[in-house]
Amino acid sequence: MVVTEFDYMILGVKLKKFGLVVYLAGCTYILSYLLLMNDWQLFYDSFSLICTFLPALLSLLISGRSNLTHKISRLLKVVWVSATLTTVYGLVLVLGQYPFEITVFLAGLGVAILPLFYALCSSLFLVPFSDISANDKVCQ
Repeated sequence: MVVTEFDYMILGVKLKKFGLVVYLAGCTYILSYLLLMNDWQLFYDSFSLICTFLPALLSLLISGRSNLTHKISRLLKVVWVSATLTTVYGLVLVLGQYPFEITVFLAGLGVAILPLFYALCSSLFLVPFSDISANDKVCQ
């Protein structure tokens, strides 16, 4: 069976290229609305960004399977592992503060969970590309 377009799988639903464009446009609109609704600076922490995405980007340099689908899947796995480790590190720092002040605790907790927010956002955009169907080799 020869397929003329790539089929993308999102939660078991096949999407053609048009569906993928609509999905990405919708995700971009929703995420930009969420970020612009509040002060965007609340969602920015350079240390969390570096600790979350640097290992993931470096994982693209690992040789092995050169298929783009496998590289994106590996990138997503590394993003989640590094985001979890960075969140745990932030929580340990926040919970280790003495004397305990509620305002410092809540601000630190907000910063500590930012890596999970970054991992969720990157997954939102990359998951459709990590599960390209087996027909992608036929299409090339």
